[in-house]
Amino acid sequence: MDLAPGRILGKVVEAAFEFNFDVSNFIAAVMHLDVVQASINRALQPHGVEDRRFQFLHSGFIPLPRGSTIQINNSLQARASINGKEAGPLKFEGEMMEFDQIVRGANEGEALPP
Repeated sequence: MDLAPGRILGKVVEAAFEFNFDVSNFIAAVMHLDVVQASINRALQPHGVEDRRFQFLHSGFIPLPRGSTIQINNSLQARASINGKEAGPLKFEGEMMEFDQIVRGANEGEALPP
């Protein structure tokens, strides 16, 4: 019987496909060493600038570019500092507190039971 790596890989991929596994990631993992070696070979060429850059990015030799980040602080404490005035609950929070009182049966101005 021929145990060539390609035939074995073919049977493994066939079985993976039949069991609905992600065949593309499996093949990529098997070929990873060859792809990295090809990238290194290309990076060593005079016009291999992009391959060198990718190698440096992958190794962490140069930092990965960061995308834009947005931080939103939406809390009562953040709202309290607007114009130096204390802000009340957000409209939604106020409506939910009112609804909670109605559901629990508290009358207006009456404290809710614990």
